[in-house]
Amino acid sequence: MATILKRLTGNNPASEGLPSIVPSDNEISIFNTSSLVRWFRAENDFNPAEGWTCIKSGLQLTPLRTPYLPTKTELSAYNNKPALVFGSGSTNGGMTAANALPLSSRTFVIIGRSGEDDNAYLIGDGKTGGGSVINQLSSREINGTTEGLSGVAGSIGKSYSAGPSIIIFSYSAELQQNNMRIDRGVADESSTPGTITATPTDANLTVGARGLAGTFNVDYNGTLDGGDIAEVLVFSEALYLNPTLLAKVEQYLGDKYGIPPV
Repeated sequence: MATILKRLTGNNPASEGLPSIVPSDNEISIFNTSSLVRWFRAENDFNPAEGWTCIKSGLQLTPLRTPYLPTKTELSAYNNKPALVFGSGSTNGGMTAANALPLSSRTFVIIGRSGEDDNAYLIGDGKTGGGSVINQLSSREINGTTEGLSGVAGSIGKSYSAGPSIIIFSYSAELQQNNMRIDRGVADESSTPGTITATPTDANLTVGARGLAGTFNVDYNGTLDGGDIAEVLVFSEALYLNPTLLAKVEQYLGDKYGIPPV
C-alpha cells in the first residue's frame, strides 16, 4: 500500500517540545505522485550502521561493502542542510538495493557532486558495463547513459568548491531518447529520438559507486572520493516530458539547497 503525505491542522499534545517540520506544497505534491518510486533524503532515515531508507516505500540501501557507509554531515554547500559524505576506494560507502528501479522509462534525480578532481559514479543500476549510470568526470562534466548508450554530450558541471548540482537524467522508452538537465536549466540536452534503442534490463540501484549486477561488489575505480549526496529520487517516467512535475522537483530542490533558477 502506498504512503500518502498530508498536512494536518492543529497540534498533537504528544509532540510538545519536538521540532516543527512543515512540508511545502511541492514536497507533498511530489511525494504523492504515482510515478515517484524512490525518495532518499540525508535528513531522513539514514542509519550509519545499517543504510539509507526510502521515505516513499521503506526500501533500504545497504552497504556495497560491509561495514562501510557514508557519513551524515551538515554542509554549508547544501545551504546548511545534511548530506552524506562518501569515502574513497574500497571504503567509499557506496550503497545498493535490489529490485529498486523500473525497467522502462525512468528518471534519476540527484543533488550531489563527486570529490574534487574526481571521475566518479554518482548513481546507476547494478551493471558494471553497458548499464545506466550518471557519472561526473575529472573535468567536472556530467554524463548519463542508458544501457551503455549516451547520445547526450557531457553536460556542464561545477567545480567541487562551487557546490553540488541538481542532476535530472531521464530515459523515455517511447521516444528512445535520453535527456540530461542540470541546475534548473543551466544545461538541458537531449539525444536524437530513436537512438537509445536498448531498454534498461537491471533493476538494482547503486548510489555512490558502480555495482556488478547480481553480486553487489563495487567498481572501486569510480568512487566519489570525498563527494557528497543529499537526496536521490527515482521516477517511473521521463521527467523532461512532464514539465509541470519537473518544475515542482526543480523548485523544491533549488529552493531548499540554495540553487537559483536560471
